[in-house]
Amino acid sequence: PAQSAANRLNAEKSHGATSPQGKARSAMNALRHGLTARVVVLPTEDMDAYQAFAKEIVDSLDAQTPVERQFAQTVADNQWRINRIRSIEDGMLGMGHFEAAGNFDCPSSEIHAAMTAARAFRDDSKSFVNLSIYEQRLHRSMKESLRQLRELQTERREHEKTEMDDAIRVLKT
Repeated sequence: PAQSAANRLNAEKSHGATSPQGKARSAMNALRHGLTARVVVLPTEDMDAYQAFAKEIVDSLDAQTPVERQFAQTVADNQWRINRIRSIEDGMLGMGHFEAAGNFDCPSSEIHAAMTAARAFRDDSKSFVNLSIYEQRLHRSMKESLRQLRELQTERREHEKTEMDDAIRVLKT
């Protein structure tokens, strides 16, 4: 009871960040890899590169309505994160060459690279498994967004065709 009372008193004194900069900084406290966060572009990533990438994806999906564009944006965001996963995996394997996993003699550079990658994977397999799980989730989300986008586009095109057929019929009469 005494500890609970002390905790309540302490909580009344704490209000968290108050400045816009402090709030922005504290909003990033739990951000580790950005694979499941609301934030799509990490502070260390190039916003212009992301915007160009996302625009290219959204444009290629021919999204015409706001809802279609939202699904297309989800596809772009998921692909951005999948690309980040691949970069992280490459970095983890590459780090093995500079850490203990790469410290051994081998007559062939190709065999050394393969063995170093295997050691890096073995030494940090849980992280690789977690990345794989994130990637699978992102692929499922992207696949579902694409399915919904295609469904909406089919409905829109059928509606446009019906309207066009009606307009042609009215014009002929």
